[in-house]
Amino acid sequence: MATFSARDAIAHLLTHLGLTNVPTEPDGSCGLLFDQDTHVTLEPDIERTDLLHLHALVGSVPAENRKALFVHLLRGNYLGRATGGAVLSLDATETSILLHTSLVTEHANLESLSELLATLVQSAKLWQQRLAATEANKPRSDTPIDLSLSSMLRV
Repeated sequence: MATFSARDAIAHLLTHLGLTNVPTEPDGSCGLLFDQDTHVTLEPDIERTDLLHLHALVGSVPAENRKALFVHLLRGNYLGRATGGAVLSLDATETSILLHTSLVTEHANLESLSELLATLVQSAKLWQQRLAATEANKPRSDTPIDLSLSSMLRV
């Protein structure tokens, strides 16, 4: 089993996926676009060389119905059931909703890292759809939310 820094893990993952011409930033991060609508950033931690962050923008925080939206997001975070184990959060400006996960890369396996990326992409697509739908921004006090990911977990 190889030992990877987060930067090495990104480089090896890109090669493993057959992506040879992906530009990386000076900090080692890079962005990947899936199906023309899901952008995932692979970003080494600035303090730990063996920690890799993966995150995707899944929506925006509306001016209205914020409470209902936050309840919806918190329900989705519950035990990672509706996020593929990732976490929904707000960006620093509190205007964008992100889905993110992190991985210690010291003894990373490229196949499991590829699977983690695929799961994050699938979860991000699901949340982009949920948040784009007008129902996602309406109060849901009497509507139960199905947190099942049975269709998404078939990777």
